[in-house]
Parts: sequence; structure tokens; C-alpha cells
Amino acid sequence: MNSNPTCRSPAWLLAAMWLVAILWPLAAQGAPAGGPAQRTAAQKVAGHAFPSIALVFPRNIRDNLPDLAKLDQIEMGPGMSAAAQEALEEIRRLNPDILFVAYRPGIAAARGQKGLGARLFEIVEQNDLFLRGLSGNPMYLWYRPNGNHSFLINKFKNDFMFCREYARANAEGLDWTFWDGVHYDSLNTAGVVLPRGGYGYSQSKRIDADIDEDGRPDNMAWACRMWIKANRLILRETAKLIGPDRILHNNSSFASMNYSYSNDDSNGSMHENCLKGPLGNDQWLAEMTGLWKMEPLCRQPPVNVLTVEHNIVSKWPPQVSALLGGALDDETKRRVRESNLNLRDRELLGQIEEGLRTDWRFMRYGLTTCLLSDAYFHIAIGGPPFGQATKVWWYDEFDNAGQAKGYLGFPRGKARELGDHPWLNIDSFETGRTSPCWKTKSNAASVLSDEKRVLYGAGSLFSGRAASPGLEPAFLESVPEALGLEPNTTYAMSFDFRVEEEIGRDFYVSLYTYEEGQRQFIASLLSFREDKGYAGTATTSFTTHSEKSPYLGFHLRNWPTPAQPQGSLVVDNLRILKLGAWRRDYDNGIVLCNPTSRPVRVQLEKPYRRIRGTQCPQVNDGSLVESVVLPAYDGLILTQGSTPSEHPG
Repeated sequence: MNSNPTCRSPAWLLAAMWLVAILWPLAAQGAPAGGPAQRTAAQKVAGHAFPSIALVFPRNIRDNLPDLAKLDQIEMGPGMSAAAQEALEEIRRLNPDILFVAYRPGIAAARGQKGLGARLFEIVEQNDLFLRGLSGNPMYLWYRPNGNHSFLINKFKNDFMFCREYARANAEGLDWTFWDGVHYDSLNTAGVVLPRGGYGYSQSKRIDADIDEDGRPDNMAWACRMWIKANRLILRETAKLIGPDRILHNNSSFASMNYSYSNDDSNGSMHENCLKGPLGNDQWLAEMTGLWKMEPLCRQPPVNVLTVEHNIVSKWPPQVSALLGGALDDETKRRVRESNLNLRDRELLGQIEEGLRTDWRFMRYGLTTCLLSDAYFHIAIGGPPFGQATKVWWYDEFDNAGQAKGYLGFPRGKARELGDHPWLNIDSFETGRTSPCWKTKSNAASVLSDEKRVLYGAGSLFSGRAASPGLEPAFLESVPEALGLEPNTTYAMSFDFRVEEEIGRDFYVSLYTYEEGQRQFIASLLSFREDKGYAGTATTSFTTHSEKSPYLGFHLRNWPTPAQPQGSLVVDNLRILKLGAWRRDYDNGIVLCNPTSRPVRVQLEKPYRRIRGTQCPQVNDGSLVESVVLPAYDGLILTQGSTPSEHPG
């Protein structure tokens, strides 16, 4: 299991690009009068050695200016104050190669905005492009008592009129002497995102939006296709207008990008909601496989941002208790509850923020995961009342404890898994039936021997499910006692598939147990929705978190009415093995990551040096090592050289 090769530039090419930048002023980028020509955004990206660090919507810009100037990419809205823009211009003076990316909303328009926001609402209002429900009333993303509602937009109306006008408004309205690129929020091209009365990205939630305004419920499969078409049109039109030297990316819910996503109109995505905790790590391999697959397919150079979030809402109260140094008493619990609703309790919020900042292992795990790809790293506090930290979180691992930014240099090849882990189970359905480790759970599932439909060899598993409301049973389910999964162990699973008929809602794989005959859901491991004929290899990972061995289930969901697509697919070469640690080599060191639930010892081929830091000296002590033990869900950066780096000052 390997990633794709890196797309960033080697040192010799960077030197040539520097020479070009000096000899060939880039007037199209809008160099300030009388000053040196700016490098294009694409050239800046090529020059960003690793680790590359990003930040979204920084707070207290003037107070954090020195730390902000150390970043490689900042994203924020174009409607900033004059003081904020002045501070950003000072940041660019200190760091000419920093990327400034303009944030733009992708699905809603609000009253009461200024600048581009006002232009966006004007386009929607003048052309009646509000998304309406079956009642005929406009649908809101946010309802505000002052009347400045945030309205959902019907991108499909008038032959996708909004998509073209929106791309033009952004391309013409942004100051390209200042901005290096644009980020479109909620523009996930792999699925449908219309919150509060919209289609969830898995296309599984029925709502009352009336996209074609015919007064009848929409055909779900059609709505999904139209959503994807509209979002890709926005990206394509924007890319054409801003040119190849500027950056364009959209956001994604990380695991949704695993399979058919391919869009060379976008430089990549901001992958949100990554690595939220041990259960969230179940999709680690599926998420990384998706990111590796994207990098060579998107518009070059790739500018993906991997966001790891301290989801504070999900951490009430056990983790908050630990952050505050003990069990929460009743008074502190009350303060915690109140702080989740407002910003009054500054003291408590400050304590929590500092506790999150000093969660060194979570940061290391996120950063080393990111460094297995070419993505920029962004660490954030997710959920109210934070949204973003009040200060820039700068870590020893970002610059080798103050030694130098980009100290790792550039990758030398792909990320690779360490160790030789034999397959625990391989089921290729060659005998005309499933192995003892698996059983079919539906009359709609069977092993095929028809050579025209079999993927490989003499047999493949076929599933076609009739329409079924609610949470349907699996069509294929593991037999835990036969499969022999060990408790508290992380596994990789892959299988080949081909879609026979367009999938209605989605296909997904889940992990669950049974309690008194009732299925108890643990985690979704992967999901996708594809058209007829799509084929590939799906890869994911999962962890057995308890002593009781869980079940693995394969599910196919279709719509509850026969008029909607009733999909089917073929599965073959189902494989499971234990997951190990991963490594990626760089010019000046190596990155190790352990995405499993158990410690892993890594033997090194030669001595490497730990960072000599001040923040977590138990890990970053500057020692020379020939082997290391990586704790569960942790990572480590090691540098070349026989002498330890010294603390600055």
C-alpha cells in the first residue's frame, strides 16, 4: 500500500524557478509599482519545503504578526478591515513567499454584506436564484432575526446561471495584486451538501428541496448528478478566468474523496474533520488513500490542506476534565456547559485552549500523517465556542525548534508501510461460495460464476438489493469467530469492486456488534456512490476497540421507491491484514507515523537524530537513535546528522 509520488519541485528546479522569477517580471500577478516582481502562487508552492503550515481565519492578526509571518499559507475572507489588510501586507513583507487565499462561500448568499458578499446576493436576488422547498418558500442556511438571512442558492436554475456569474464575480472582484488564490467552501464535488433541508453528502437523507421547482419531490440520483455538475462548473469557470498561476481549491469532508474524485480544474481541497480521536481513526487508511489518489489528478501544483481538529464539542466532559487537571466538580461542569453556548467565561476557555495546544501527541499524529502526503498542515479547534485559537499554535516540529522553516526539505519518494504483514484473510469466491469467515445475509446476494460478470477467476460476490427504507441489514457479514480478529488491533482491508447498475443511495462498509439481538453501530469505514461501470479497489482501516470481536458488514442502500435507481455491484478479492507503521523519507530526515491502536517498534537502517525541543522534551530530547517505539496514534520526525540541534538562544 503506497502513496503517489510527490509533486513538489526538487532543489535544482527551484533554483531555476528563482532565476526565472528574477529575469521575467510577472506583471499578471500585479507587482506593486516600483517594487520587485512577485512570484506567482504556483512558484511559491513549488518553493515551500516541508513541513508546510497553513492557518484558516487567524484571530488577533496584529498581536500574532511575527508568528503569522512564519506560515506558508493563510486563508481568510476578503472583506477584512483596513487594519487587518495592513497587518497582512506587513506579513508579506516579512515573508514574500506566503500564500494569501481568499475564502468564498459556495452555497449561500446573505443580506447585509459588503463588497463581494453584496455582489453575490445581488446576483441571487435579481435572478431569483433562491433554492426553494416544496412549499415554494426560500430555504435558509442560517435564519437571522434582523432579516439578514443566509439563503441557500439554486445553482441549477436558468442553465446553471449562478455558477458562471459567481465565478466571474470572484475572478473580477478579488484584488489579484494581493490574493494568491481562492478557496470555495461547501463545494464538495464528490457529493451533495445542502445543510438544513438539503441532501447530505452521502445522498441518504430525504429533504424537501425542490431544485427543478415543479412542486414535486426531486429524483435523488438526478439531484446528486446536478450538484456535482454545478460545482465542477464553478471550478472550471473560475480556473479559466484566474489562469494557471493562481491557486484554486475547495473543501471536502475528508473520507468523501476516496474514489471517483478527479478534477483538474482545482488544485486540491481542504480536507476537514480529520483525526478527531481514536474512533475517528478507523478511516485513516481510506482517507490517506483518497488524498494520495487526488494529488496527481488535480490541477498542478497540488495545494491540499489537511486539517486536524480538536473537536471540543465531542470532548465534553472527559477530555476537558483531563485538560483541567482532574475530575470536573459540579460548578466547573456548569461553566463548561455555559462556555459551550457563549464566550463569557474567558478564564475557562483559556484553560481549555491551552490544554488543547499542549496535546503534543495529537499534534504529532496529525502532522506526521500530513507529511505522508504533499499537503499543508492545519491544526484547529473545531466546534463552538472557539472556531480558531486566539494565538498561533507554533510547535517545535514546525521549524526544528527554531532552527529553520522547511528543515526537512523535499520528499524522496512515496510513503510506505513498514513491516511484512501477511494477509489474515483472502476471499476470492473461487469455490462458488463464501469462505467460512463470511456469510451472505440477503437473498439479493450470491456468488456469481458467469464469466461475463465475474471480476477475477471463477467467482465473484454479487449484490443487488431491492428498495428498503431505514437501516438495512448487511448483504455480506463477517463471522467473528472464524475471522479471528484480535481485540484492540488495527487492520487494513481492501477489495475490488465494479458497479453493475447505478447505486441508488450509497454502498458502505460498517463495523458493529450485536447486543441482545440488536445491531450496535460502531463506525462507518467507507462509503461511495458511483455510476454503472465504475470499477476500482477500495481500501480502508478499522480498529477492534473492545474485547468483544466486532462484525464487518457490507451494505447497499437504494431509494424506497422503485422509480429511483436500484443499484447493484460485484465484489472480489476481499483482503484483511494487520496495519503497521508508515514512513516517508525526506532530504534531511524521515517521518514516522503509527495509525494503529498498539505501540510499534521501528528499527532504523542508520542513526537519526530526534529534534531537540523545549515543548515536549520527553520526546524531542535531541538524542541519536537507531530504533524507536511509536505509541498508538502517534508520530515522530527524525533528522539527519550526528550532532543534535541546539535551542535557539
